[in-house]
Amino acid sequence: SMKTFFETPDPKAAWVSAQWQHDRPLISCRFEPTGQYVFCGSEDAVAERFRLSDGVKTVFSGGHTTWIAAFAFSSDGATVVTGGCDGKLTWWAAAAETPQPIRSIAAHGTQWIRALATSPDGTILASAGNDHKVRLWNMADGTLLKELSGHEKHVYTVAFHPNGQSLFSGDLGGAIRQWDVAAGTELKKFDAAALYSYN
Repeated sequence: SMKTFFETPDPKAAWVSAQWQHDRPLISCRFEPTGQYVFCGSEDAVAERFRLSDGVKTVFSGGHTTWIAAFAFSSDGATVVTGGCDGKLTWWAAAAETPQPIRSIAAHGTQWIRALATSPDGTILASAGNDHKVRLWNMADGTLLKELSGHEKHVYTVAFHPNGQSLFSGDLGGAIRQWDVAAGTELKKFDAAALYSYN
């Protein structure tokens, strides 16, 4: 019913269902689309994949030289892309027993990648980072499709509109921009400075 759908969740009803250890502080974490795994990045140069059913950990190494701050997935969950603080994007087979990088590209120079998002149809990967740029990539082969310029500060987040025609990006100064994905042009700029905090 609609009443049930809009009910406020009760934080007291939450519980810890599992805990998994890693030897470095974690800085990013994402569930993949099939619900089999959770991927984590930590203050090292590897990604960790934990299997939800039993907590078995698999390490993804060799794709980055420093911390992994962001994850994105193909629609079917078969491919995971990691975004590193080394400015690289690296493609992997998400369920591989012994993961090896499929491709790795210098997507944002040497600047941190802060956020990744995949378009609703799974064909476009958006990346954002400390170089003040948002870039759109072909998810299948890593080809650069568009570079979106206009932010004046580090870009911390990207999200596709559910219709796939617009992309939103937000920066450290509270500026939010709406982009036309096909044209690669800015549609609107929103001022969210009231929500801004350097921390």
